[in-house]
Amino acid sequence: TARDRVDYEGTVVMLKADPTLLLTGIVSALEHSLECSSGRVRVDILLREKLAVLAIEADRPSGPNLSREELPSLFDVDQAWRAGHSVELAVTARVASLHGGCARFPKRTARARLELSFPRVDE
Repeated sequence: TARDRVDYEGTVVMLKADPTLLLTGIVSALEHSLECSSGRVRVDILLREKLAVLAIEADRPSGPNLSREELPSLFDVDQAWRAGHSVELAVTARVASLHGGCARFPKRTARARLELSFPRVDE
C-alpha cells in the first residue's frame, strides 16, 4: 500500500493551525508525492526559528515533467488546472498560506523535495 512507502522518524511539534485544514494540506502533499514517485517518500520536520517545516522528499517525480521555473505554477489552482495538472499542491500551498506559512520547492539534485512551513507553538 502507499502507506508502506512513507517513512517518518522525528519529533512531535505543536502547530498554530486549524486541525482539519492542516490534515487536508498534508494529505494533499503526500498524495502528490506518492502519485508522482514510485519509490519511498520520506517526511521530516525541521525547526527554523518560530516555524516548523514539514519536508517531503521523494524520488524524482515521474509525474509532471516541469522545469524549475514552472514548478511554482503547481501552487496556483487556476494555472495547475489549465495546464492539466492536479490541484493537490495548490490546496497544500493555500493551507500553508492561510496559517502564515508557505510551500516551496528548494533546490535539490538527487530527490524531489517539497517544504511546507507553519508557525509553531512555543513550548
